[in-house]
Amino acid sequence: MIKKNKFAAPAALLLCFGAVCCCGGSPVEPETADARKVISSFEIYRNGELAYDYYEIDLFPDGYAVSVNGGSFRSMDERYIDELLQVIEEYDLYQWDGFDRSRENVLDGEGFRLEVVFTDGTSIQANGDNAFPENYHLAVSDIQDILDGIEMPADDVRIVGTDVRFEDITDFYYTYDASFYPPLYQRYRFYVEEGKPMFYHETREGGGWPQTEEDITASGQLQLSEEEWNTFCRCIEGGTVHRREESLEDGDAGPWLYLYWSDDQGEYQEFNFASWEKMGDFEALCEALRGSTEQE
Repeated sequence: MIKKNKFAAPAALLLCFGAVCCCGGSPVEPETADARKVISSFEIYRNGELAYDYYEIDLFPDGYAVSVNGGSFRSMDERYIDELLQVIEEYDLYQWDGFDRSRENVLDGEGFRLEVVFTDGTSIQANGDNAFPENYHLAVSDIQDILDGIEMPADDVRIVGTDVRFEDITDFYYTYDASFYPPLYQRYRFYVEEGKPMFYHETREGGGWPQTEEDITASGQLQLSEEEWNTFCRCIEGGTVHRREESLEDGDAGPWLYLYWSDDQGEYQEFNFASWEKMGDFEALCEALRGSTEQE
């Protein structure tokens, strides 16, 4: 399996709301406006009379993604992270660090747990049971509004690079199958075999349609370099994967695009490139790799 840091810078951000995270670090001292901190993880848990959703947000190599109540990760906009940091600074949540108090014999109250870790290793940790630090209700209300307002793509769409991680990809197929005369079949495949990134191409020409393996006129296989695999990932980055459906157009030549990854569970496989430009880059990459196999 290809490691994540082979595709992009290893910077990572994890933001959880309501999930238990393991966070640590030294107490945070407020910084100047010219040196704003960068959130590495954010966790807040609330219990009480009202029920609240919990959120987990990760920064993947190609953007932010959010999981709500333990569901699948979905892509999100970075502006929500900026808004959370604004709340931290506006209400000076740095001063909450070390708060740990409780009040007993309170009915219908509320408890909370907050942990924020920054990329410099510093942190904010606070716990309360019917006891709250300064500006608690104002700050938590703003945090809840931000998290509840996160806009995500439709439930039946997964975005490559965020919802589908590059290191989880196991197979990608590009198939063009034209029934005109003379018929033409072209397949490109990128896949991982025993932890190694591989490329395969196959051309079928002549004969009747549909064509079979007896019509193969050219084929080849190549183990990819790290840069070649990274180039492939850049081509499919931002593309979408949705539930596999039968074509409404009989005889459509395609290309038919399918992506498989370790967590798809056989549901989300049909792929669309993010743009015509990226599809063109992909086809150019395939032609170059195909030429490499023919030279061997």
